[in-house]
Amino acid sequence: MTLSEMQAFVQELEARPRARLLVDLPQLLVLTESKFHMVERLLLRRIGALEPDQRQPFLVALSDEARQSPEAAVRERAERLLAALGRLPGAD
Repeated sequence: MTLSEMQAFVQELEARPRARLLVDLPQLLVLTESKFHMVERLLLRRIGALEPDQRQPFLVALSDEARQSPEAAVRERAERLLAALGRLPGAD
């Protein structure tokens, strides 16, 4: 992926409405490793900026992926995001 392609990808994710980001979450977890690193940073920033009650749908979706995905890499990514989000202020 070129630098301009990476920038366009991140800009598109930044502009994506929160509801669509939630719907797209399972597909974002299966991206290539390089794309997922960008997604991971963006998700942590965007979800982390939400109020704790607004994070809940994302936490539920990640928890579902961590338990149910047939792919070990997807389960690990979901668990990693859950752990990072669990360390944020207001996380219970």
